[in-house]
Amino acid sequence: MIELGLGRTGAARAGLATALRLNPHFSPTDAPLARNLLASPEVYR
Repeated sequence: MIELGLGRTGAARAGLATALRLNPHFSPTDAPLARNLLASPEVYR
């Protein structure tokens, strides 16, 4: 989330994808948010 806020979209995608790959339920609140962000065009700007 921090990487995305700093405009580092490539790092944000990589970090979120890694977190979800290692543990799809890493956080009850942040895992769904990470999935939504990866599906969002904002992360691919």
